[in-house]
Amino acid sequence: MLLQKIFNQETAAWAATISIATFAVSVTVLPLISYLLTPRFDYNGKHVVITGGSSGIGLECAKLYAKEGANVTIVARDAQKLAEACKIVTACAQPNRKVLYASVDTGSSEDAVAKALAPCLKELGDADVLVNCAGTSIFSPFDTTSGAEFERMMRVNLLGSVYPTKVVVQGMKAKRSGRIVFVSSQVAQAAIHGFTAYAASKWALRGLAEVRTALRLFTSLPSPISFRLILSCICVLWLIRHCKWS
Repeated sequence: MLLQKIFNQETAAWAATISIATFAVSVTVLPLISYLLTPRFDYNGKHVVITGGSSGIGLECAKLYAKEGANVTIVARDAQKLAEACKIVTACAQPNRKVLYASVDTGSSEDAVAKALAPCLKELGDADVLVNCAGTSIFSPFDTTSGAEFERMMRVNLLGSVYPTKVVVQGMKAKRSGRIVFVSSQVAQAAIHGFTAYAASKWALRGLAEVRTALRLFTSLPSPISFRLILSCICVLWLIRHCKWS
């Protein structure tokens, strides 16, 4: 009994250590290695197009690119929010750099996106970087999620990145230079109950980004604090269930 108790305690301790170490590596070491191994890109004077640029991740990206000296075009549906966001990004921009905006539903059609972006591409030149941030989510179990909601998730989260990419990719290929970023989600690695339609659309987006092309493609998998908290709770619950504590 004494040996069994010691064994259980050691097993629990090792399991806890491994869980904590794995989590720590995934959120610190791996992103650092990825950053160090990724070739640097000079954004000064480059044209960066960002969908979903009126708020959230898209707006923060636009501010960062503007600070790096890029000319920035932000894209979203709400023209009023875009105008306000444009002022915010302009305040971050370097001298003699421009910030434009285009109002369009990026998931509507390729023609609509091309028409909306045409004036920006004419003024600032072909895009050097495209960051696909436009997206939305719903919380609904599979059996209560309507077909229309599935279609909306696919239209916004998948086609909303396909159409802008189709519009700018030829210009990138012509000058043999360009970067395209797809902002997916952690649910594209481990789906969560209740996000059936959202997870399906983000898995599809990840698959699109992983297709080999002549261009440099990146997939971003944002991990909100809530997700990390859930992951930590799962580790703790596993330990409680599988290890005997005295």
